[in-house]
Amino acid sequence: MKCDRGDVCRRRKMSNNKFYYSDKYSDDVYEYRHVVLPKDYAQRIPKARLMKEEEWRGLGIQQSLGWETYMIHKPEPHIILFRRKLTPEMKQEKELERKKRLASLAKEVKGKDVMLAGHKDRGEGLARLKEQNTLRQ
Repeated sequence: MKCDRGDVCRRRKMSNNKFYYSDKYSDDVYEYRHVVLPKDYAQRIPKARLMKEEEWRGLGIQQSLGWETYMIHKPEPHIILFRRKLTPEMKQEKELERKKRLASLAKEVKGKDVMLAGHKDRGEGLARLKEQNTLRQ
């Protein structure tokens, strides 16, 4: 894919058939992503029910096992919304990433004036919260 917009293009994941696969995002239970199909695919997508795996794979969508459609985005039916349950390993990896981000943030703000839960702090409170493992990202 040729692009002159630098980082924007690196984040976009286009397949050969012009599908856009979003980055994955998650909550405590599921991992999510969406796939944007060309608008002319909209007539091939059921409007009143979720697609089964063989249907979305039949359109050319390629993903690993475990993904399911979970919602219809009526304003833009060519955008397919997927989710899959987080496995215990995925949850553990997510928690490790959160702790790394927290440690990095604590190091970055150490000794600087920051607002923490509405109170001015010089980073020491953030470091204490990190040690107590109570700060959520």
